[in-house]
Amino acid sequence: MLLNLFIAILIQGFADQRAQKIEMNKELMEEGLIHVLGGLDEAAQAEKLEEIWTKMDEDESGEVSKSELRKMLEEMGMVLGAKEMTDLFRKYDEDDSGVLNFHEFLLMIRDILSHAEKKAIKAKMRQSSRQLLAGPDGEGAAGAASAMIKAEFRASSKVLLPVVTVKQAEEVHNMHQAASASATHSEPYSLLIFPPDNAFRLLCKAVSEHWLFDKIVLACILTSSVCLAVEHPAIGDTSPLRLTLNAIDLVLNGVFTLECLLKIISLSFRKYLKSGWNKLDLVIVSTSLLDMIITYGVQGDIDLAMLKIFR
Repeated sequence: MLLNLFIAILIQGFADQRAQKIEMNKELMEEGLIHVLGGLDEAAQAEKLEEIWTKMDEDESGEVSKSELRKMLEEMGMVLGAKEMTDLFRKYDEDDSGVLNFHEFLLMIRDILSHAEKKAIKAKMRQSSRQLLAGPDGEGAAGAASAMIKAEFRASSKVLLPVVTVKQAEEVHNMHQAASASATHSEPYSLLIFPPDNAFRLLCKAVSEHWLFDKIVLACILTSSVCLAVEHPAIGDTSPLRLTLNAIDLVLNGVFTLECLLKIISLSFRKYLKSGWNKLDLVIVSTSLLDMIITYGVQGDIDLAMLKIFR
């Protein structure tokens, strides 16, 4: 009983320490953004955010990965743990693409600054209320002055704690994007041979982004899961079930390889690798192709058990 109590207290202590650390990291993040954006009007804020975005988007893909966001925050003196960074990223990755676009980035910055503003207003009101309560008029003066304190502090916070104007920042971003496109004439070639306006590349983009193609890929993933559940070592190499599973495996590998190629051609390989999900897909497809090459193209008795387990 005492041991269980001790363990519970120990776990609670670690949880409290972690919660305090998370709160400290959030406060550092808020202070860092206030330091960078504080004292700027809306136009200057928009330009500064565009500057931050351009520096963060190192490969000029128009999207930022988790590692790029982490690097930017660390340069601004904001250090978040792995879990906090993942939670922050997922919260604003509205389309579950594995990357943040400029609009999602702006919403993140706006919410962080809004949260900091609310905290500062509450702290200022508590401080002013305590001062008024200590005065001769007591609670009545504190209640009458609370609205005035809040209004005055909100007015001053426009300089100290700016709230990002998303629309204006996006307009500035679009202007920079248009100027960049005019200067470079196009985004990078895909696989060094497909320009952005290439008919085949556009076809690959249309197919890979079509809702029906997503449904087909999802159906293949579910079918693959069922096949893995049915698989077991006792199935004979020449049995009808084994032949059926092998045929389904060939079809599924073909669909997943096609999906991978379509996305690489439409996005470019560098942009494709920015998404963690795409990296996982590439590893699985590569492993599947290696399995197929060894199974059907290499003579001899080779044990593929570990490779299949890895898949």
